Amino acid sequence: MSKKAKYTDEEIKAKLVELIAYQAEEPTVAQARAFIGVGSNSKIGPMLREALREAEVQKKQMAALPESLQQQIMQSIAPIWQYAQDLGLAQVDRIEAEAQERLSAYETENNGLLKQLDEKEAEISDIRNQFLESYDKNHELHETINRLSGENTVLTVKNEDLEDKCEGLVTELAQLKAMNAELQKELINLVKQKI
Repeated sequence: MSKKAKYTDEEIKAKLVELIAYQAEEPTVAQARAFIGVGSNSKIGPMLREALREAEVQKKQMAALPESLQQQIMQSIAPIWQYAQDLGLAQVDRIEAEAQERLSAYETENNGLLKQLDEKEAEISDIRNQFLESYDKNHELHETINRLSGENTVLTVKNEDLEDKCEGLVTELAQLKAMNAELQKELINLVKQKI
């Protein structure tokens, strides 16, 4: 991208005189800035007003001269004005080309930034969806753990009950074995007595 040219006050004044001569109507500050290519409103405004005042004085001075002398002066400076006009048009074209170049560069940069923004938004959306999916799975896992923990507690209680019942059955079995042994002894004794 090309840098703006720097002009001295005298160069800016010369360009303002050139612009005033080029335009049929009084140029505005915006037109003057566009023609010169540099300067702020506060810088160009006062200089343009001064140049317009000087141009008006010169016009009055010219009107006071004899008509034949005016024609000679106009004929002698006509090529200069034509050159100034051509130069001004070329400068306007250059400024417009530079502005279009800058605009194209800004648009390209902006499109690139918009593309990056879309990519980041899509990435954020994916991360958000992954987080929500992970959260749901984690929630389901906690529910499963809680359910299994509850079932394990129930099974533990049932197991303890079964252990208690088993111990009772073992005790009853031992008692039955002892009673059976006594009955066998009594039966043996009865058999012996009958013999």
